[in-house]
Amino acid sequence: MEGGRSEEDERIALAWIDNLVGAKMLAYILNCDRSTIQRHLSGEAPLSVKHREIIAAIRQFHESLPHDSENQQHREVLGGWLTLGRVHDRSRARAIRAHAGGEDVQLTPKDEAQRLLIIIASDVFPAFLLPSDIPGDLASRPFARELSIRVVQAIFQHPEAQAFLEAFLLSAELHGKFRHEEKHLGPVAMIYHNMGGGETLQLSMLLNMLLESAWRHMDDTDSISPERFTLQAVKELQLVRALLAGKPRSVTARYAFTGVSLPPDSRLEIPNGVVRPANENDNRFAPPTLTGQITTTDEFGHNTLVDYRGNVVLEYRYPYRIRLSSYDEEDMESFPDDLHPPVEIEPAIIRLRFGLMLAVKRDYRAQLIPTWRSVDRPLSTGVDVSWSDPRHGALFTPVTLTDVEVSAWHTWYERLSAPSVNRIELALSRVLRAIAERRDPSDVLIDSVIAWENLFGTKEGEPTFRITMSLAMLLKISPSEREDFRSELVAIYGIRSRLVHGNGTLTADDYPKCQRALDVAIEAIRTLVSERTDILELVDGGRRSTALLLGLS
Repeated sequence: MEGGRSEEDERIALAWIDNLVGAKMLAYILNCDRSTIQRHLSGEAPLSVKHREIIAAIRQFHESLPHDSENQQHREVLGGWLTLGRVHDRSRARAIRAHAGGEDVQLTPKDEAQRLLIIIASDVFPAFLLPSDIPGDLASRPFARELSIRVVQAIFQHPEAQAFLEAFLLSAELHGKFRHEEKHLGPVAMIYHNMGGGETLQLSMLLNMLLESAWRHMDDTDSISPERFTLQAVKELQLVRALLAGKPRSVTARYAFTGVSLPPDSRLEIPNGVVRPANENDNRFAPPTLTGQITTTDEFGHNTLVDYRGNVVLEYRYPYRIRLSSYDEEDMESFPDDLHPPVEIEPAIIRLRFGLMLAVKRDYRAQLIPTWRSVDRPLSTGVDVSWSDPRHGALFTPVTLTDVEVSAWHTWYERLSAPSVNRIELALSRVLRAIAERRDPSDVLIDSVIAWENLFGTKEGEPTFRITMSLAMLLKISPSEREDFRSELVAIYGIRSRLVHGNGTLTADDYPKCQRALDVAIEAIRTLVSERTDILELVDGGRRSTALLLGLS
């Protein structure tokens, strides 16, 4: 017994606090891990003197609240008491943790802005640990469940917030940029970025952007420490300063895919990126609308289950640039001509998707189907996430890749990354559309024949003969095989012409020919990038078809 309270009463109070502030916050203020708290709750381990004192202080605060209040009101009040109240120049949560033996973050600042950011990040960190209190539809957005309105309050009400902004503005590259003030918003400037957009930047939101970005970059928010969070906040500040100074920097884009799962610990390294299995941290980017799974059993009796949120993630580093401009109308710049969007990301994704399809030889095609994507954008508010629902595309069969197939995937990706493949980019993208997006056989046929035309088409001569004969020369060996094959392709070409010119519709007998057109397009690309790179080196479809027809290569 201590202070008239039994150990059972203390465990009840501990459970009550756990329910109100959540496991992450409770572990933080008691300066222990979750397993220790569970042992306390179960009675397996006695509470320390310090922990008893902390529980008693929180109970005393609770007893001052109106007893007829709702539990949600108690949750909000207790969260505010911990994160907004201050004790000895610290947030109350940080001071309570210090009482339990928690040490302050030990980082050496390089200047005044860093020094102040370290203090603010250390104080605000506990607010990120509270359960989300974001209301309504906002609560379903990515990262909403990790954040709390209390975070924004803790940042804006911090006594060092204004001093930090003043120290930040001392940078030479910011001179005069924030001289314009908007009513209720304060100083604002214009920021342009090389993702093709621009937006206003409120100086008052800078701290919020830095700290929320630091939280998003934590790999595992269940085991995050104040030290890691504060260090990441300093890194975010360094990144923003470098970008504002015009220095070259890279940021990360994440692209999630469903349709396949990788072997455990498997990774596919590509220039500037890595393909890896998705993890729980990645799931924070996925909207709740993508919840759901699909399973299948292969010919060997092995079950494969994939998630509509994505089982595979591409992390891709790309160069990022920004330009800060005054918001004054007379000084506002037009969009800078030199801030072009990075062009290498989409081609890399196309080659990954196509390479997988060529690498996996099964009774069904392996598909890498896009789900969500997130792009790091320093100095932007919120999370830049977009997504597509794979259930709205064509049907697919989940595949668990083997290590051998992953290795083959990498080989095909390298082949498809040859500069000459850029010339048939349209053929690659049309084939992928036909496979992953098209449900109507007529669309599959049209996309497939467009791919044929991209490979061997030209303005000169009769296109049907030239293209079908080129495909026959590429894919068949004997004269009789080539003639039979060409006749088959001419018939397919005729169906396509009938459709696009409005002279008829598909019949049941035409459906297999639509898939046949797709198979031919895939096989032609496979052969060009692996066996006939000499043909692929030629600059356009006309020269490629001429070389094949005249046997020049």
